[in-house]
Amino acid sequence: AREIVSLSALGISAPVPVYGQQDLHDPSMVVTNVDAGGLGLPDRDYYLKTETRFVEARAKYLEHMQKMFVLAGQDPAAAKAKAERIFAFEKRLAESMLDNVALRDPVQQDHKMPFADLAKLAPAFDWSAYFEANGLPRVDLNVTQPAFLQRFDEVLAKASVSDWRDYLEWVVLNNAADRLSKPFI
Repeated sequence: AREIVSLSALGISAPVPVYGQQDLHDPSMVVTNVDAGGLGLPDRDYYLKTETRFVEARAKYLEHMQKMFVLAGQDPAAAKAKAERIFAFEKRLAESMLDNVALRDPVQQDHKMPFADLAKLAPAFDWSAYFEANGLPRVDLNVTQPAFLQRFDEVLAKASVSDWRDYLEWVVLNNAADRLSKPFI
């Protein structure tokens, strides 16, 4: 949890992006949105659907992750195993996300609540530290996908430290890739 807070202060917001957006109830106001994120593939369909294009995308993503870890100095077999663990981790998060149809309905992403209620959705995470590290006020906010926050809380509490370490290592490597040497790009 501390590392998620540290990374967020550096602009790496995985798996919970927090940002300002117009309030759905008062467009003259901006409200803090707590969103669902942290996936390396575009959306939940890429993790869950069985159509050929999604199956192929998953295979290419696993290959891509493995290559990135090899470029970062890891053994190919270890990099492959790590990529598979990270994909399974991301899939657990994706399972609780809204699908693309639901995402087009603003009502399904409208869950305005006091800051204190955020901790009730994901009590294993230190939201106060997260908001403080990012200079955000602890005021009413919108949680776009409450079920995702509940899954995030579950994964935070139950996933192994090594799974979190691998996942966050991937998030950092993937975020930095465009600023690394040409093979990474």
